[in-house]
Amino acid sequence: MPFKSSLARSAGKPFGVFKERDLSLRGATQNSRFIPTAWESSRVAANSLRFDSGDSTYLSRLFSGVGNRRTWTLSYWLKTEGGGDAMFNCADSGLNTNTGFTGDEIKVYEYLNAYQWWINTNAKFRDPTAWQHIVIALDTSQSTAADRLKIYANGSLMSYSVNYTLARYYDTRWNTAVTHYVGGTGGPFDGYMAEVHFVDGLQLTPGDFAEADATEDLWVPKDCSGDLTYGTNGFYLKFDNTSDLGEDSSGNNNDFTANNFSTTAGAGNDVLADSPSTYPNGGNGVGNYCTLNPLDRQSTNGTLSNGNLDLTWSTSSWAMYRSTMHVSSGLWYWEVTLGNNQFSIFGIIPTEYDMDTSTNYWIAQVTGSYCFYPYNGKTYSGSEAGGIQYTSADTSASGVTYGMALDLDAGTLTYYKNGVSLGTAYTGISGSFSPAAGLYNQSGNDSYNFGQRAFDNLPAGYKALNTYNLDDTEILSGTYEGNGAADGPVVWMNATPATLKIGTSDPPTSLVTFSPTTVDPLAGGFKIRNSSTNNVDGTTYYWIATTNRAFKYANAQSNE
Repeated sequence: MPFKSSLARSAGKPFGVFKERDLSLRGATQNSRFIPTAWESSRVAANSLRFDSGDSTYLSRLFSGVGNRRTWTLSYWLKTEGGGDAMFNCADSGLNTNTGFTGDEIKVYEYLNAYQWWINTNAKFRDPTAWQHIVIALDTSQSTAADRLKIYANGSLMSYSVNYTLARYYDTRWNTAVTHYVGGTGGPFDGYMAEVHFVDGLQLTPGDFAEADATEDLWVPKDCSGDLTYGTNGFYLKFDNTSDLGEDSSGNNNDFTANNFSTTAGAGNDVLADSPSTYPNGGNGVGNYCTLNPLDRQSTNGTLSNGNLDLTWSTSSWAMYRSTMHVSSGLWYWEVTLGNNQFSIFGIIPTEYDMDTSTNYWIAQVTGSYCFYPYNGKTYSGSEAGGIQYTSADTSASGVTYGMALDLDAGTLTYYKNGVSLGTAYTGISGSFSPAAGLYNQSGNDSYNFGQRAFDNLPAGYKALNTYNLDDTEILSGTYEGNGAADGPVVWMNATPATLKIGTSDPPTSLVTFSPTTVDPLAGGFKIRNSSTNNVDGTTYYWIATTNRAFKYANAQSNE
């Protein structure tokens, strides 16, 4: 796996104009749960609620009466772990009305011994790197069949396939006097959710719930206070009351019961700062936070859970993941709380490194990497075969929190143990890097924190990895190496691709059509989804792109 260094960065913004923001530290260091200090014109979502199927987390409410069964709207923001989830359903005597992700598509249906109706989007939703806004708007009285159910993503109307027709004047079982679930038992949701609105009796549009932020041109939640009439069973879940996570803020008092969530400080806390809003907050603004990236891994030996923050080892050899964010300048800090065994390794991997799912590396073997292995107390940078003794061996580090302070302006990487500095591990670091996680032969979870919950320790001057703190420098060209797998490489652009050319010559001339079977656009780049198209094993591919917007201003991307 050779080190690639052919990335070309733009000197300006030739493919779009982006608003500059003051990225300097604002006030005191933030080291507690994030609460917005000021409200802007858009609705500031202070936090989100994390759902995890392994913990059987969900919200439930028995509707006290029947609402409008023909006309209603469901609006919600989500950051998925990678698709394949069902997020809303109600059930009664074998009847299941479900709206949510199934097979990476938005699928809306009713089932009672057989499908009563079934509609799903043609687009795939597989981008775990950012937030997206979904609106499902129903009015079965519409004479035109296509108008009876409308599905929107990030403000755009989605095309869909009809597997079983939704009849005119059909009365849905959703919005009847049965138990309704959010992140529910009909197919648990894994990921984050924020700003959930259910409007009983109206078929609304995305503009009723969200808008393009005037500062960033980012699709963000809208302040709906006083603008919405929720109807009998309508509700609005903000998840901002830790003593009542299912509190209804619509004025209807249609509260939900929260099941199996934790609000205790630490790795298990499910109320996190990760938010579809981007705004200043003390010294470390809030936005879309970094997580480990299920699309960008070295092997299939690990499993991500709890919002892609927990890594569990599964079998055979080392598991290794990169994160959803890459940085080339600035001061950054993140942490990992170790599970119940000792074989963990963590640090940074160069952006230019080509992850290959067919090879089981540990981070220390990656050319250009910098990492720390507590089991023997040594640091490794790929070229140091035996590692360098950094601190005492820690062979039973269960529950220990290690912090990583990366200063790309000074070129240093320093590790902390339970808030105490272990001294500078490396100097002379330069380039673009992503946080990386490795794990072997461990039955517990290593739990990562990039600032979406309170840090154990945040050194002065360092920032959390979120979109508020990132710059907006796009990467417009580069190379990657094919791996011959359907689970192909992820390429980081720090931007959303608008057009993309890929080829084996420099410059490439073949324009790519985004497709679920070939190339997925991501909020921060793209992923190859084919074992042969632009992905022959060991072949170097050149790419060049124009961009829609920088990653810091981007929502998650769908692909049709």
